[in-house]
Amino acid sequence: MVVFIDQVGRIKWNHQEGRYLFTKYKHLPKDTDRLKLYIELRDCYNALYSFEAAHQREDPENRNLLNSLYDNFQKKDLVILILLKILN
Repeated sequence: MVVFIDQVGRIKWNHQEGRYLFTKYKHLPKDTDRLKLYIELRDCYNALYSFEAAHQREDPENRNLLNSLYDNFQKKDLVILILLKILN
């Protein structure tokens, strides 16, 4: 799941055309912000995990950022979680 030109969707390799294609998710416009928060949360978690695994030490700055992003994510409507489960 990615954000491309302010739209949320996925990128997939197209063998016939020999290039990546972006496919926009079909969701309500009001859910775009929630999906963007989800992507930011996912990316922060992946960066935190990669850093801590590689350096074998905590990264307090990214841990605090992850906690803050998670808190913001949880404050939103839970309907999007159902959408994400369906899309993935």
